[in-house]
Amino acid sequence: MASLIDLLTQVSVKIHCKDGTDEENGTGTLIADGERCYVLTAGHCVKKKSNGQPFGMGSIEITSYAASSPVAICIIAPVTRYDFSDGKDYAVLEVEMPMVALLLSENVKRCDVQLDEETYYFYGYTQPNEQGRLYTVRRTGKNQWHLCDDAITNQDLGAYQLMAGNSGAGVFFVKTGILYHIGYVKQMIDEMGTNSDLMIYPTCHFDGQLPESTKESNLFELVKKWTELNQKDVDDELMREYRANNQEYLSNLSRKMHVLFPKAKEAAEKEKIYLAYYLRGLELNAEINKSSQVAKTLKEREGAAFKKFCDDRSKYVEDKDARDDMGKIKEKITDITDGVLALHDRDKAVAQGYAEYSIAEKLLDCSLDYRKEDDD
Repeated sequence: MASLIDLLTQVSVKIHCKDGTDEENGTGTLIADGERCYVLTAGHCVKKKSNGQPFGMGSIEITSYAASSPVAICIIAPVTRYDFSDGKDYAVLEVEMPMVALLLSENVKRCDVQLDEETYYFYGYTQPNEQGRLYTVRRTGKNQWHLCDDAITNQDLGAYQLMAGNSGAGVFFVKTGILYHIGYVKQMIDEMGTNSDLMIYPTCHFDGQLPESTKESNLFELVKKWTELNQKDVDDELMREYRANNQEYLSNLSRKMHVLFPKAKEAAEKEKIYLAYYLRGLELNAEINKSSQVAKTLKEREGAAFKKFCDDRSKYVEDKDARDDMGKIKEKITDITDGVLALHDRDKAVAQGYAEYSIAEKLLDCSLDYRKEDDD
């Protein structure tokens, strides 16, 4: 698995603009929509002081340090998406798709959610650190963030010299190899750097300037959505329709419920419960699938764990052994789901809901089978 610095250097680029006496330095973030690639940065990094206009294409150099040697990234369109006002201060540059290891359209997403439980980073290019440096920050107020491990006072260089060039750097948290861009560095709060505080603007400033596909708007609402879904009873008509159209699957489920729960009445009750797990879980699974890279990772890890588990088990079991077996599988899938989604859900409601859905699906299609020794 790539290190944090490896991930951030894949998407963080150095920006240098020069036209006559106008010169600016900054940092930007690569992001893509599947067809086009862009660099997001602070507006003042590409703005001429002399006339307040953006630098021309030929006056902007963008450099990636993702490889063993620096690589220039070509700008393919003039800077037309920008807002240089102090309250927005953003710019979007369209560039050629660079040769980096990450699939930018899947592994870099803008995100409005800022969770206190997360650790946030940016990777910036300054004069003392021309090939970049990793910073850790924490939020202390609206648009105000604190450098966690860097005191920028009492240094040989002044605060401005130490930090100039970090402007425009994307601020991220990381989950399952996906970089979530929640904002970008505007400037130091105090140019003397007394409190090591920065102003960081939110990624929503780029809304309307980029395709919606560059933004993750679903994953971090899952706890709320699933809570609402889980409180609703599955519609009886939907249950009847599924039974009518999937008699083979229902026969599989019914047979296994009678192994797990030998008393007929309890087996019938559990059959209804597991069918509800499946039908309700379809909606949860659809929500997870909206985050394609997360869904892919979840399926891969779940599949590998389930295969390993099945390699060590027998499908010929008595009822108690079968229930213990299924409980272990459910616990494993819950842990995997919780680890992949990492939603800071204390009750693990989403992970448990997905595990119940996953087991119900496996019972229905016979990838999870239970038989008594005398079964055919």
